[in-house]
Amino acid sequence: ITHRDVIPLHTGIREVIKGFAAEDRLFYFLSGGSQISGLISVANLNSRPMKVYLFGLLSELELGLGELISSSNTEEEVITLASDGGKSAPCDNPRDDARERYEADRAKGVDASFMEYLSLMQLVKIVRKGKLYQDLGYASGKSFGSVFEPLADLRNAVAHPVRSIVTSTDSIPSLWRRIDYIEEGLFRLSRWAAGRGSS
Repeated sequence: ITHRDVIPLHTGIREVIKGFAAEDRLFYFLSGGSQISGLISVANLNSRPMKVYLFGLLSELELGLGELISSSNTEEEVITLASDGGKSAPCDNPRDDARERYEADRAKGVDASFMEYLSLMQLVKIVRKGKLYQDLGYASGKSFGSVFEPLADLRNAVAHPVRSIVTSTDSIPSLWRRIDYIEEGLFRLSRWAAGRGSS
């Protein structure tokens, strides 16, 4: 064991993932003071706490995108932007039609915003279609999409508890890249929100 094999017991999951990816590692020993008190490996990245961590990041991103869309569009405009020939824009599940679910619930007296029926990828498509990515400082829909569209697979893995997030050692750098994309999106959304509040 060398000093590079050991990290403090209280190291956050983000730093552990970053270390696995940057140092091409499969495990670390955990130290509590001068003693080795445990081990964390890539297998731990498929645990419930890991999925909760990622779910929190993705939820924050969805809320931020929803706020961006709502700030410059009425509900009817959002429905139009989400529509593709009368149907909702395709998302990670082609059978998932947000507009149909929204209208069915409205018929039952449910008074929920249409935004609540949209998936992450539908929100991303609305931002692209409405060119709202410019508010976040992206030069084009392509540059915005290159950050947000790779998150679909991660979101699906997190949303389905039986799916593994890490399926091979190759998926660790990919996971770290996606976390970095989420953090970039959250950073840009927070700057947009701050600028909006000060204007």
